[in-house]
Amino acid sequence: MSFEVDFEIFRDRFIPTLEYKYRKTKNKLSDALVWTEIFSVIKGGFHSNKHYSGFIPAKIYIKEHGSQCLSHSERGQLYWIFLRYEQWKEENAGYD
Repeated sequence: MSFEVDFEIFRDRFIPTLEYKYRKTKNKLSDALVWTEIFSVIKGGFHSNKHYSGFIPAKIYIKEHGSQCLSHSERGQLYWIFLRYEQWKEENAGYD
């Protein structure tokens, strides 16, 4: 059975599946910040629909579109989380 992923499901069911590497940097990358970047920039930003995948590619996000309050490496980490989220969603029949 499929289910819609909202912020609470993202936070309570997806985030705990992430590896220690993410949890170590969690102070700066709050769950809410990650959710917001995914849905307002990577997947829902003005430029995201211009790409064949429907979301901004990693190189472009990290260099041009990521939140200015995040460092280059934090944007890379956030994009890694986004890719893991997409994989998790597919494996668990989730949609957003």
